[in-house]
Formats: sequence, C-alpha cells, structure tokens
Amino acid sequence: MCALVREALAAGAAGFSTSFSYAHRGVDGKPVPSRFSDRAEVDALFRAAGDAGKGVILITPGEQCTYKDVYEWQPRVGRPFTYPLFAAPGGKHLEPVGLHDRGLANGANVWPQVTPRPLSMQFTLADPYSLNTGTVFGELLKVGRAVRMAAYRDPEWRALAAADLEHSPMKPRWETFEISESARFPELQGRRVSDLARERGASPLDVMCELALEEDLATRFRAYIANDDVDEVGRLLNHDHVALGLSDAGAHVDQICDAPLPTDLLGPWVRDREVMPLERAVRKLTGEPADLFGFARRGYLREGDWADVCVFDPATVAPGPTRRVRDFPADAERLTAEEPVGMRHVLVNGTPIRVDGESDPEGLAAKPGTILRG
Repeated sequence: MCALVREALAAGAAGFSTSFSYAHRGVDGKPVPSRFSDRAEVDALFRAAGDAGKGVILITPGEQCTYKDVYEWQPRVGRPFTYPLFAAPGGKHLEPVGLHDRGLANGANVWPQVTPRPLSMQFTLADPYSLNTGTVFGELLKVGRAVRMAAYRDPEWRALAAADLEHSPMKPRWETFEISESARFPELQGRRVSDLARERGASPLDVMCELALEEDLATRFRAYIANDDVDEVGRLLNHDHVALGLSDAGAHVDQICDAPLPTDLLGPWVRDREVMPLERAVRKLTGEPADLFGFARRGYLREGDWADVCVFDPATVAPGPTRRVRDFPADAERLTAEEPVGMRHVLVNGTPIRVDGESDPEGLAAKPGTILRG
C-alpha cells in the first residue's frame, strides 16, 4: 500500500486522503475499509505520502487519527494536512478551532477545510444513508427493500429505531428535517417534519415512515446536519489558515450538490452578508488552493499562466437553481446546478465555454480541460 501511495504521487496525484469517521459506511452499512486500519498502518501511509515531497494529506478524523493527532503528525510527515471543519451544533467545532490556533502558533502547516454551504443530505427511506449512524438503521441497510418497508410499517420498530438514534454518535436534529421532494404530497414540500409531527401527534420518524410508505419510499427528505449557523460559519470562513472546500458531492451525487460553492460565497456571503472583502474571496477561490496543492501556473491572472478565467457580475452573482437529472448508467440520478446567476464568461485553458451568460456548445465540445497533477 505504501508503494502504491508513492507511485500515485510520483505520477502526479494531488495527495493522499483517508477517513476514520464513524459516519462513513459503505455497502450494507459496513464501515469503509480505512476505518479498520490501526495507527501503525496510518503512520506508514502518511510517511509514504511525505516521502514524495509533494501533495496534500486529507483526513476525516476519528478514533485512529484525532484532530489533536493531525497537529502532531503534520510536522513529522512534512506535507500540508487538511481536514473537514463544519460549524457543528452545540459548538463542537470550537475544540478543533482551538487546536488549530495552538498548532499554527507552533508552526504546523494544517489547513482545515471550511465551506459557506450547509451540510445537508437529501435521501429517501429506500436508502436512508443519513440515519445509518444508528445501530437499528445500520442493520436495516443490510436487508432488502421488502424487509425495510415491513420495518417502516411496524410501530414497535419505529419506536426502537427512534430511541436508538437518540443515543447515536450523530444524533439527528429532527427540527432541521424537511420534505424536499414529493410527487404525491407536493403541498408538503419545504415543510419541517417536526412541525408535521406536532400537528399529527406523532414522532418525526413516524411521520417520515408514513409519508414514505404512501408513495413507495419515493418521498425525499432533507436533513441539515451541520454548518447552518450563519454567524459561526462566517467566523470559520474568516479564520486564519483555512481552505475552501468540503463538498462531499462526489460520494453522494443524488444527495448533495455543492458545485455552487463559489457563487454562493461571492453572492449571498460576500455581497449580501459582507463576510469578507471581494478580493479576499477571489483569492481563496483561486490562488490559495493552487498554491496549497502545488498546481503550477494556475490560480493567477498573469502572462504565461494557463488562461482559466471566470468573469462575473458582483451585483448579481448567485448559485441559481439545483435540479435532479437522470443521465447516469442504470438510470441513476444526480443533482446538478448548471444555471448560475451573474456568471458572464468562463474560459478553460483559453477556450470560452460560457459566453454572455450562456453555455458555448463549440467550446464545450472542444473539452479544453486537462488533468491537474501535483
């Protein structure tokens, strides 16, 4: 495994990433493979990445590698480290923020990743990923659709599952759950599940199960997990030595769409909330990540660099709508946000792919992008 890490970095990989998070589970609710590694294995892989002399190491902390460990490992490994940092309910993010401040004072080269976007997940009870931190729901992921539907119909199972979730490491904030898509109950879209539960004299999970069963588990819910406190998010965005990032959309294409992060930052956060000067926001979206990852001749407007250029209207720039499409193999679906507001022109390696606010078919057909190598 160490040899593969060295080979990948030598071939131009941007770094090495791994996860130890309790929430990261795969098929049938099983922990992802990295969660089975011990500290000795983690240490060996980090050092292999460090041997390359380039690239960034990204981790999602957990038992084998805590936030505190990051600041101890980084100076030994010698490469920049990064990890996800959300504004967490109850101020749980303040501990890693304090560690970060002390680490920077000691010379650590660590860049927590922050985002202006709330951490939210859209899901159906056919695939209740957002509830898999509970033991009862975790077991449900191992069985087929018919068994899941039978469980949802059973009041005793619902009560057991709800009680189990209350004691899970990532206890749901039911007051943030809402109905995001429903063909049978369109009038309920945007309603909070907790409000419906109070109206019906039931628990939030009861309401979700009943609605889902009414339309063959197609009802889609949205859960806000973290990063929805505007004041705390603003403080994180302005903290020293943090990088913009954090989208997990590549792993959950039908549940998250964070592609509008740049337009969200430039519009609602910079223009409307004045969270930071426009120039600083542009720097954080361009030159800063290019420098962090070592992408040569990227991230700057200067002679001799690659002409990756976005021209936007600061007065109107905004994310635009998010929509669901089915264009993946096996009729799989994904979320997309390809209609930003105020994004006038986009050039990739000097080729226009968006002109006067509209996609340029000829430029897109040319596929001017290239793989960036560290």
